[in-house]
Amino acid sequence: MTQYTPHPKNPRRGNTEAITESIQENGLYRPVIVQKSTGNILAGNHTYKALVGMGETEIPAIFVDVDNETATRILLADNRTADLGEYDEQQLNQLLKGLEEFTGTVWAVTALIWCFYAIQAIREKSR
Repeated sequence: MTQYTPHPKNPRRGNTEAITESIQENGLYRPVIVQKSTGNILAGNHTYKALVGMGETEIPAIFVDVDNETATRILLADNRTADLGEYDEQQLNQLLKGLEEFTGTVWAVTALIWCFYAIQAIREKSR
């Protein structure tokens, strides 16, 4: 991991505890994306931090050969596209109901309560 480092200008504040929980339970399932010329991580900054905190010394990475302007756009787009996503509450409820336990899903009790009330609101609207 010495070939790359977290991007010094990443504006995102990630939850490394939640990422650590997911990795410990599910394993690592995607690489970090690194700008080849600088070694700055463009996507996966907090995954990297979580892995370092776990004592890992190697993680998979994809190196992209892009200029600094494009690298900044990738960094910003990766952060923002996660913000813009929404959930299909009914589908989410079905997925959560189908699990025997929630370990590794990063769905805290408060989020589960939110899902319950969101589903109840949908049911009320459909009556």
